Amino acid sequence: MLLSKFGYDARLRERGTLMPQEVARLRQAIRDHLKDVLKEIDDLVIKLLGESVKVVSKAQSQASELRKSSKSRGVTSLVTLDKWFKPPKDE
Repeated sequence: MLLSKFGYDARLRERGTLMPQEVARLRQAIRDHLKDVLKEIDDLVIKLLGESVKVVSKAQSQASELRKSSKSRGVTSLVTLDKWFKPPKDE
């Protein structure tokens, strides 16, 4: 259990609450764990469904990269729906 891993179980019993930094550390640990689990699920789905899922996954990756580069340039809003509705180009 994460509370005992970080020693927060005793602190929670002692104080009845966790400090904001402690909650943030727990949330990050949970997100990291879920990210690994979701990646494994995605990999299995791609393996099971084949090429059609690879196309969607590629579009998701491209949209994600576009969002990241836009954030670094200060763009706060970005519409990328055209990537989802246009058929993929042959490579």
